[in-house]
Amino acid sequence: MESKAQLGVLQEYEEDCVNGEAVIDSDEVKRAKGLEVEAVKAAEGDLERALSLLSEAIAVAPQYPSPYNNRAQVQCGTTL
Repeated sequence: MESKAQLGVLQEYEEDCVNGEAVIDSDEVKRAKGLEVEAVKAAEGDLERALSLLSEAIAVAPQYPSPYNNRAQVQCGTTL
């Protein structure tokens, strides 16, 4: 049986899962998330910059899935 401390760790990373595995926010993932936030803001008026930032986020942390989705939305012309 898992302790409350172990469950707390799992819950902390519950939203950031890839194939059922927790993704711990490494420095690379934190940087990618920051780039992604910038890209979402940029997408309101500068789609090329948004694409560039999202591609950079993917290069920094290829294991982090969210920028892939957002880049696809920009490429399809949908709002982030």
